Amino acid sequence: MIRNTRLVRDPDQRRRFRILLYGSLIGVLPQTVIGLLLRIPVLITGRDVVTGNDIFETVRMLANISMIVVPLSWGYAIHNRQVYDINVVVRRSVQYLLAQNALRLFVALPIFWLSYIVITKSDQSLQELIGYVIYDQPYYLLLLLIAALGLIYRGRLQDWIDRQFFREAYQQDKILRELIDQVRRIDSMSEMSRIVSQKIDEALHPEQVYLFYRAEETRDLSLGYSSRGRREMLHIPEEYELLNLAEHHGKAIDYPLPQKFKLPQSEKDWLDSMAIRLIVPMNGTDHRLAGLLLLGPKKSGEPYNGSDRQLLDTLADQIAIVYENVRLKERVARERKIQHEVLARVDGTACKPVEGMPEMPKLL
Repeated sequence: MIRNTRLVRDPDQRRRFRILLYGSLIGVLPQTVIGLLLRIPVLITGRDVVTGNDIFETVRMLANISMIVVPLSWGYAIHNRQVYDINVVVRRSVQYLLAQNALRLFVALPIFWLSYIVITKSDQSLQELIGYVIYDQPYYLLLLLIAALGLIYRGRLQDWIDRQFFREAYQQDKILRELIDQVRRIDSMSEMSRIVSQKIDEALHPEQVYLFYRAEETRDLSLGYSSRGRREMLHIPEEYELLNLAEHHGKAIDYPLPQKFKLPQSEKDWLDSMAIRLIVPMNGTDHRLAGLLLLGPKKSGEPYNGSDRQLLDTLADQIAIVYENVRLKERVARERKIQHEVLARVDGTACKPVEGMPEMPKLL
């Protein structure tokens, strides 16, 4: 399996092999260590000196629990159409572990266990119960303390773990969050398109980025920006089913689409020709589609994860608001210009003398 992981060239297949390799090692290595700990003392001393030891039994229990990782990793690698890199899987696992409800469960389990001890040993004094818990079963108190501290400082702890072990993913999230705040202060569509494309490329490294905006004079979507250079004739017609799907779904959608979404073959061919992997609708305050953000595959070969989609959804909402504000300013400016032109014509007509009318006599 190690040899196959090193030889395979396809990024998705390599990620599958790495998931299988690490999942198998996590399940098998602890069992191997337990086996060695049982046999080596017997070979050296001729007797078993570890069985029955509290620490050894706790380690054995954890080793047995780790075996569940093997079928989970194989099932994940086989079932998923796109497999995340092992770093993404570990990071998401840590995030779930630090989730508030999970930490509450870790706090509750030792409390239930302590309650069980109090009930079953009700004939003992409080001092004896405290001594039993502290000296005979200290691991549950340690688990309770760790879970409680994690629940209190989970936000800081998550940031620290991201900075220390998942620096690239942490930087991606930071760049996109800063971009969301930056977009709110921009009032130029061309400047916003350039900055958005640049920051998305810096954070997610997609092979291409396309920004489409609703044209004011038509219902079609016109290309506002492309990381591969502007193509004047590239637009999305109003009758495309893609626009209805994006407007009603309102959130980022992976492409190829899930089975519940249907598109005509011609539209699929168009998306395939541009190598699109993520469709992000930009819905305005009236929930109408103001534009589309289309992203190609990541250069790393990894699929877009839930955190990517959530941040891009928030970014798309901000872009739609800026788009509405810019269009409103342009409309007001045009109306003012028309009013000034009309008033100028009226003033010019009023000041011009009518032909055939005698001039007013001059006053002495």
